[in-house]
Amino acid sequence: MASSTDNTVLQKRLDEAERLEVELKRAYDAQHDLVVNLRNSLTAVHQFPPEILSEIFCAYMEANRDTPLAQLLLMHVCRIWRQTALENTPRIWAYLYLTIRANTTIEYGSIITECLGRSSLPADIHIDTRTSPLKKYVRSLKLIPSGIIDALVPICSRIRTLTLQGPLKNFLPLINLPRNSFPVLIELDCNILVDSNGERISAFEGSALQELRWRCGGVDAGLGPSIFSSNGSIFWGTLASLAFDATQVTTLYLTDNLSYHGNDTWNILARFTNLVSCTLYTPFFETDLVNGITFAKLTTLIMFCDYEEILVRSKMLSLLTLPSLTKLCIKFAGANNPTRATIAPTLIDLLQRSQCPLAHLSIIRAESLTNKDLSSIIDSFSSILHSFTIVGRKIIPKNFLQKLVCKKNKDPPLPNLECLRFGIYTKADPVNLAPKLFLDIVESRLLEREMSRFHVLSPLKKVQIVLIDSKNPLEEFLSLDSEDDSDPGSGLLSFLPQMPQNSGPPYSWLGTFNTTEVTRLQRLQSEGLEIEESHDINSLPLLS
Repeated sequence: MASSTDNTVLQKRLDEAERLEVELKRAYDAQHDLVVNLRNSLTAVHQFPPEILSEIFCAYMEANRDTPLAQLLLMHVCRIWRQTALENTPRIWAYLYLTIRANTTIEYGSIITECLGRSSLPADIHIDTRTSPLKKYVRSLKLIPSGIIDALVPICSRIRTLTLQGPLKNFLPLINLPRNSFPVLIELDCNILVDSNGERISAFEGSALQELRWRCGGVDAGLGPSIFSSNGSIFWGTLASLAFDATQVTTLYLTDNLSYHGNDTWNILARFTNLVSCTLYTPFFETDLVNGITFAKLTTLIMFCDYEEILVRSKMLSLLTLPSLTKLCIKFAGANNPTRATIAPTLIDLLQRSQCPLAHLSIIRAESLTNKDLSSIIDSFSSILHSFTIVGRKIIPKNFLQKLVCKKNKDPPLPNLECLRFGIYTKADPVNLAPKLFLDIVESRLLEREMSRFHVLSPLKKVQIVLIDSKNPLEEFLSLDSEDDSDPGSGLLSFLPQMPQNSGPPYSWLGTFNTTEVTRLQRLQSEGLEIEESHDINSLPLLS
């Protein structure tokens, strides 16, 4: 029987063996990590100096600005990336994109403080407190944790770009700050749902705003409190309540759903004397103004409207003078036009009055526009257009393309045309458009020999055809595909009636080409022609 002394000796040996095992395992792990690190250091990505890797991280953040806390993804790749992100790349911590929901348990206030504390550079802040779909959004106007906005207030003097999306009361601590609270702010994007009475917004009065996106609406239509005060005046949401220097703004996006009278929008626009780019949702009611506005620097104008009559009655184009305009897009909802008004005379008048160098023109879902109207537009814009997009139910593609036929001893229509987009309504006998006519036109405008023969100045390099079926036109209007939420109706699709889907494969006009026509098309593609066919009207870019 072993004595207690023997047991003690054995226990000491056992403890020593366990200690040596732990040390050996630790040494092995260290050597293994060293080998892995050496092997990883030989890979191409680890050959980059920290400065180059920092630039890559910054480019990544620019491309993923709408990804919540995208910086954290970089830190979970490897030790070198984490070290570079934390110690050598302060710029990535100046981006902050947060999607916050009510009743969250995440300490966003601490996250904001920690992230922005790693950089002293001007900050780009995006706070989204919306819920989805819209019905839930309207019914859940709950305050987000106060610590989130409280964490932003001390650094508001550093904020360069600010995006606020959600119920107004979530952002009151920021909006109610005194004037000059955002001295370096150059870009403001507000997509705010009005849910309470408010006063004049002065927090941005001293800001040097250059880009303003104002997409504000009221909770109404039985979904919440009225947007109107007791005397019928309009309060929160209208851009008129925002105090700032409009003369510094060069880019404007205005979807001010509370400005129900055209005069309101018109008076607001008159403040922006140095606009370069402007996107508008045209008001529902006409103006009674007679004095026009000249935007001497405006080069890009995008307008959304329900149908042509509204645009004509609003006088938005009739009262504008745009001598520098090069890009114009007008997109309608495709709704029925009760008076069959057409925008052709208004467009022609704008060109003649402004004498602008318009190079890109897009008219989408102009259901009252006829081939005769279109012919007048082409004649008026013939010498200057480089890109032309036209979609309308009454536009017969065959007649439209015949207008583009080049003839000997005659000046070609649209001699500078480089990009053409048009729609085919599949319910309107699409076979009526003969492939041969289309190919003849493209050959005369692309092949060098034919271009010289018909005095065409620029080659037609791109053609896009959209095939339109009986899809709900309002749905098409509300489902615009845009990275920057350029559609004023975005997010409303859940309320639309579901349209029956056609069975079988979708119709393809290019699929009707015979062997000879396919060969001709392939030759044109080898000469540089880009041709695309789709069934989604929203695949048409608003501007080239």
